[in-house]
Amino acid sequence: MESRVRNFFRSFDGLLSCIFLCILTLLLFIEVVSRYVFHHSSALNSEIAGQCFIWFIYLSISYVTGQKNHIVVDIAPMIFPKSWLKVIDVISNIIFLVFSAIMTVYGTMLVMSTMEYQFTLTISGISMGVVYSIIPFAFGIMTVRLLLFTYDSIRTVLNPSSREGEDHA
Repeated sequence: MESRVRNFFRSFDGLLSCIFLCILTLLLFIEVVSRYVFHHSSALNSEIAGQCFIWFIYLSISYVTGQKNHIVVDIAPMIFPKSWLKVIDVISNIIFLVFSAIMTVYGTMLVMSTMEYQFTLTISGISMGVVYSIIPFAFGIMTVRLLLFTYDSIRTVLNPSSREGEDHA
């Protein structure tokens, strides 16, 4: 069961990210053709493309975090003894987890307030709550992933031989 959950989270946001990138590419292609061939531009097309770009970015951030391919500075191995690196990994996971959880909570508060006051996009009329919902959604997925990473890191520190080389979410 645990591996099914991990596999779902491993691919879910990556798939959504690809879908939004495809939609974005299609919308921009249509916009370029209509602008340079038909000399007509669609503000609605541009607005939706912009929102697809935002969703693509947040979902991609979530995806690369889950793949552990996010930007890191590997200075710790140069500064600290090798025996400390696993503990430093736990600490960095906890810091990232706290940040992600805070973003999830405050992103949810942002969505709720924009829904309450009914802010909408100018041209399409799409609720800003829908647009902003990507923040708690993406950071929520990252929070779950970071919980799993932190759990695995703590288990590795407490029992180094039990989880060596195991693949993370």
